[in-house]
Amino acid sequence: MGQPAQRAVVVGTGPDADAAAALLHADGWVVDHQTGATPTHPGASLLVVDEWTAETAPHVVAARRAGSRVTVLAELILERTPRSVVAVTGTAGKTTTARLLATILTHARREPLITPDGRAANAWPNASLVEPALHDGDMLVAELTSTHLCYMDGWTGPDVAVVTNLWPDHVELHGSLAAYVAAKQRILRRRDRPVAVNADDAAGQALLGPPASSDVAWFSQCVPVPHGAWIQDGRLHIRWDGVHEDVCAVVHTSGWMHPTAVVAAAAAAMWCGAGSEAIAAGVAAAEQLPHRFHDLGEVAGIRVIDDAMAATPVKASAAISRCDLETLVVLVGGDAQVDGRVVHADPAADAALRQAITLASGAAHLIGFGTAGALVADQCPATIRVPTLTDAITVAAQRARAGDTILLAPMFPMAQSDRVIFAGRMRHMIADT
Repeated sequence: MGQPAQRAVVVGTGPDADAAAALLHADGWVVDHQTGATPTHPGASLLVVDEWTAETAPHVVAARRAGSRVTVLAELILERTPRSVVAVTGTAGKTTTARLLATILTHARREPLITPDGRAANAWPNASLVEPALHDGDMLVAELTSTHLCYMDGWTGPDVAVVTNLWPDHVELHGSLAAYVAAKQRILRRRDRPVAVNADDAAGQALLGPPASSDVAWFSQCVPVPHGAWIQDGRLHIRWDGVHEDVCAVVHTSGWMHPTAVVAAAAAAMWCGAGSEAIAAGVAAAEQLPHRFHDLGEVAGIRVIDDAMAATPVKASAAISRCDLETLVVLVGGDAQVDGRVVHADPAADAALRQAITLASGAAHLIGFGTAGALVADQCPATIRVPTLTDAITVAAQRARAGDTILLAPMFPMAQSDRVIFAGRMRHMIADT
């Protein structure tokens, strides 16, 4: 007599939850697909959650206390794929690095598989990868957030790991800075697989500790490295197995693609067997990603930049620092809380937020929107406080003059629909001028 089938609970709605349920059902699990706000899981040995579910969520805490494994669709996909996996994580630059790496590998004729339809171009393994990932092939490039990695207890890890950088962020989703760092460390736990690490990020290295692997390639946007990739005098260089090559100019990437993403992708690509010609071709072919310091054009001589993915203080500060404060109209705000959790509440994140607001206060006009806009106004009384992003766009258009720059760099989480609204309205205004 056979063993009874194991029971799994899948929580959520939409294509990813449906795909997880179908995948487990095909593997012989008894699947209970729950879509309510208060999921329960008595007797289930597996709980599948959305990748943005907090580790501190009551149903996650209860499941772990009961001995159930908690996972996400990305892990189910990566556990089952026969392809080699290159995984990219970090606090910033994951998407750009992952997509540039896939472009380089295409030019190296490695036929990479990467999520084609991620929200805001994110490269998280989602429902669209379930079937393609099951087939034999070459490489799968996966962007993994901390809220993927914290649930990846079963997957053995990537064949190549990349960490773009690390600083306190999304700490509220993990309950502590230590838990956030522990999630990121999972990508580096294999001793027998190569890694690519940011030589410029001393603070991140201190948090992560040394990789378990001795096969380390370094990348830097400013100094030569003994093994890996770096930028010097506007050109990308690599040194691999003692051979130094001047690969290509990277000046054209300065408009939107962060130099760290260029060198991170180059270092990872070399671990995947790509040479300098493929790297140069991939960098040249890189396509602008939406909502990442995207120069939308000009409206009546006013430059408009969409950096809506700068939803953390450090990212927003980086965007603001690239602009002339005297001619800058900056829009910040969004959601001060997500699922009842205060955003940027960790002491380190709060300190970064205060620094970012201080920087933004030097702009010609600082416009705060949403619930987070009120928080910004509390710290900077000069903030022009408005209820919604739509209101912020209207005020920005009224205040800006020819020669100014309008920048959306929210500092806080915001709805993807609002990102689309900003880009769409600004493009419409530009087309009408």
